[in-house]
Amino acid sequence: MINALLINPERNLQDPTHMRMDFRHDGTGKHSEMYFKFDDNNLWGQGFRIEVEKNKGISTDGRVFTARGLMAMKRQFDELTEISELPSMRVYSITDALGEGGSMAQFVDMGIGLNIQSDNHLGEYLFTKSDKYFFKADTNASQIWDWIDKQITSSVYRGARTTPTVGGTWIPFSPSLDMVREALGLDADYFTNGKCESVGEDCNTFLNAVFRDGFAGQEQNQGSDPADWRSSVINNLIDADFLQSVYPQGYSDWNTPVDVFQPAYP
Repeated sequence: MINALLINPERNLQDPTHMRMDFRHDGTGKHSEMYFKFDDNNLWGQGFRIEVEKNKGISTDGRVFTARGLMAMKRQFDELTEISELPSMRVYSITDALGEGGSMAQFVDMGIGLNIQSDNHLGEYLFTKSDKYFFKADTNASQIWDWIDKQITSSVYRGARTTPTVGGTWIPFSPSLDMVREALGLDADYFTNGKCESVGEDCNTFLNAVFRDGFAGQEQNQGSDPADWRSSVINNLIDADFLQSVYPQGYSDWNTPVDVFQPAYP
C-alpha cells in the first residue's frame, strides 16, 4: 500500500494519491488487483481499479488472460443542465498466450451537449457507448485489427434542444433540423414522430451518426466479427461480468476502515 504524498509531495494534483496492490497465486492461476484513489483536486477522476487473471489450465490458443478495469468519475465532461448521473468507464479484455484477443470498452451514463451556437442547441443526451476491438497477436502486421465495432448501445434525449425546424444556414454555421437530418442521412421524419423528438426517447440512430461523421480522428469501424472463442466471450458480456466498484474488496469507500490506504513506510 503506497501513499504518493509521502513519496513525492510536489506531485501533480491530478494524479492518484494512493495505490493498493493485491496478489493471489494458487494452483489454478495468478490473480492481481490494483486500486487507485485520485487526488481530491482531480476534476473528473474519483478512483480506478484494474484486475488481471492468468488461467494456468487453458491451452495456448484459448483464454489465458482476462483483464478488467473500472474508472469512477466525479462529474460529466460537459457542463450539462439536464443530466445528473455520474459516468463511468469500464473495460473487459481477453487474450491467449500469444497476444491474440478481444476487448470491450464501455462508457456508461455519459452525457453530451451538442451546442451549435448560443441560440442553436441540438440538445443534451445520456448514452452508453460500447467499443469492441478484436486484435491479432502480431502488432507489427500492417493490419492488427480483425474487427472494430463501436456503437451507441443505449441513449435518451434529456432536453435543451433549441435548433429550429427549418431555415438554418451552413455559413454562418447554424443548421436547422432538416439540414442535420440530410447531412447525417437520417429518416426524413427524424426528430418527429417519436424519433428522438421528446424527452426520454431513444436517440441511438442520431448519436451513432454523430460519432461516425462528426468526431474526426477516431478509428473507423472495420473488419468483421471473427466468430471464434473471442466472440463468444465479448459479444455475450453482461453487467455482472464487469467490475462493479473501484474500492478494495469488501469496502464501500476509501476511508473505512481507516487503514485501507495507510503508507507502507511511516
